[in-house]
Amino acid sequence: MQLTPPHLYLLALATCLSGCSSPGSPSHLPTVWDIPSLIGGTFTEAAYDARRQRVSAYVQAHYSALREETLRGGGSHLDEAMRIAQVKPENVATVKQEFQSRHAEYFRADADKDMVVVVLMVNS
Repeated sequence: MQLTPPHLYLLALATCLSGCSSPGSPSHLPTVWDIPSLIGGTFTEAAYDARRQRVSAYVQAHYSALREETLRGGGSHLDEAMRIAQVKPENVATVKQEFQSRHAEYFRADADKDMVVVVLMVNS
């Protein structure tokens, strides 16, 4: 059997991924069994990044309304921001209380709007 370039690439990849991965000699290279988790992690990270970008865009566009609603303890814009961020139902009250108790910090004139995004994402 003649090895064609695709076969050689697969052989080289298998050799690299399996080399030095025995239990007695740990390697910095992933084992073949780690590949699905690496791929899954990449997709999970991409989904998180996309969701965070949507949350950030919403916060930027509705920052003034969010400032007013968080002072009152809630409202449609805050509900929508939490929906986009996928805040867990058990964390909704925590998010509202966090924004109310530290309102001056999160919503002062020179505040970094990303702090609001972080609170939403940490509770998702």
